[in-house]
Amino acid sequence: MTTDNARDRSLPKYKILDGHKRTKKKLIPPIVGIPQTNFVSTIDTIVPEIIWIGILLDHYGTRDGINIAAKFMQSLWEIDKKINWYRFSEICNNSSMVAEAIDDEVLREVELPFYIFSQVYPWPDVKWASGVETLEEAQVRVEQTVQNYSNRFEQPYLTILSVVIYAMGLSDKMKFAHETLPNIEAIVNDWGTDEAEMASCSIRAMSLAFFPMDMTDQSLDWCKCFWRTNYQISGCVL
Repeated sequence: MTTDNARDRSLPKYKILDGHKRTKKKLIPPIVGIPQTNFVSTIDTIVPEIIWIGILLDHYGTRDGINIAAKFMQSLWEIDKKINWYRFSEICNNSSMVAEAIDDEVLREVELPFYIFSQVYPWPDVKWASGVETLEEAQVRVEQTVQNYSNRFEQPYLTILSVVIYAMGLSDKMKFAHETLPNIEAIVNDWGTDEAEMASCSIRAMSLAFFPMDMTDQSLDWCKCFWRTNYQISGCVL
């Protein structure tokens, strides 16, 4: 039996929509109105930009893939510190600069994802990337990679995100105070442990400190192209 006092205690002492602002037919919650706040969707706007790293990890193996991807980004930041080289869209937008400044040996190591994406998507311009995969093979590779790396709570996604943080640390794009560096090794080798969980939380938090802030119109165009094309090439699964 529910008493009047119990019912009273279950009701808030303020209006449910207090603080909301009405814009025509939309109600804007207070948190969205905080100045200088940007919201980002991991699946919509981060995955398309860093999933190229996943193809390298699958091709070379996790350890070698991490080193090859990090070395590539480190080399790019030696050219220009201001460009967000972890973003696929930025690498493509500056494709000529990449081809001229990076050693052919390094380009050959990382060309696979860029060639595959150039086969599947109309967007990228990476003439320096070559390969032998057919369109059908490239589509299959893309679908498998998206399935493997798009869950932001699982090890594969957190591994490619860790590669970005690792490369930024190597290139002095991100600095860490003493004993604040996340244990990336735990994410890769000890998944499921408390240490890996703590490192995952840190990596996600760090990524959200810069990903919402450095998105350009070209980046947004690439993300839309990525998902629109994926929906077109994906078959129905019953």
